[in-house]
Amino acid sequence: MFGLQGPSWFAGRIAGVPIRLDWTLGLMAAIQIAQTIFYNPSMLGWMLLVEILVVASIAFHELAHALIGRGYGLRVLDITLHAFGGWARMNGEPTNTQQVAISAAGPISNLALWMAFSAAARMHELGTLSWVAAYVAQFNFMIALFNMVPAY
Repeated sequence: MFGLQGPSWFAGRIAGVPIRLDWTLGLMAAIQIAQTIFYNPSMLGWMLLVEILVVASIAFHELAHALIGRGYGLRVLDITLHAFGGWARMNGEPTNTQQVAISAAGPISNLALWMAFSAAARMHELGTLSWVAAYVAQFNFMIALFNMVPAY
């Protein structure tokens, strides 16, 4: 059940971590779905599945950060997903080594998803599902690469 919580909506909890959805995430999905309806309406159901898997991939990435942080004793406040990814809010001061591990958890999770979806994409007997898997694999690979760029 969704309930308005400031600029985002509470969507539930995963592993005890509150998950919020920013309005920009809905806008991104709506634009992609509108494009599908306009250019190839027969693919609408598949594109909805892609959207769900992409959002789940973003949540998995942020949850990886959060759970590693929790493992180091940080208090995880929530995760917010938005059109450009997401963020896991935590309280506490990790050491530099812990911060590296927390930061690396997200891209590592995307690389794991990339490998899993790439394997599914090579299973041609899945038909259109192999296309869905390839699309989501590519998304996860790009997110992993993007997150490996140092930011200060």
